[in-house]
Amino acid sequence: MAMPPDEPKSPEQVQQWVEKHTREHDRFAHVAAKYDDHRATHGCYDVYPYPNGSLLGTLATTHRAQRILEVGCGLGYSALWFAYGGGPGTVVESVERDPQHAAVAIDHFKAEGLGERVKVLVGSARQFCRRSRTAMISVTSIPTRQSR
Repeated sequence: MAMPPDEPKSPEQVQQWVEKHTREHDRFAHVAAKYDDHRATHGCYDVYPYPNGSLLGTLATTHRAQRILEVGCGLGYSALWFAYGGGPGTVVESVERDPQHAAVAIDHFKAEGLGERVKVLVGSARQFCRRSRTAMISVTSIPTRQSR
């Protein structure tokens, strides 16, 4: 079977296709749009939105996530997608070392009606892991529900 002529053929083309098509339906694009101004104003270049946020929501949905741990909350874009995609039974905990970023993120969660399901843990991931005695295996840990 021949590939359609407009089918992406390289990894770069696939990424461009995914980004184009996910951005068209990005319910939290207004949050992602704030990152550039925030970086310019505050000089913090460690805060940026994941370009395929809706895919994070899909990941939470397909894994039937109950609890998601995110390290590096930034302004809350990824956590919004995790919470939205996971649905009402999903709780997201996001570790953020910068109190100013945490405050902005919390405002975003409340504005989207997700403030009760997204908790921001202010401090470094190292401090959080010491307190909770949790081992970090990856940047995002997604425990899942049993398949039905």
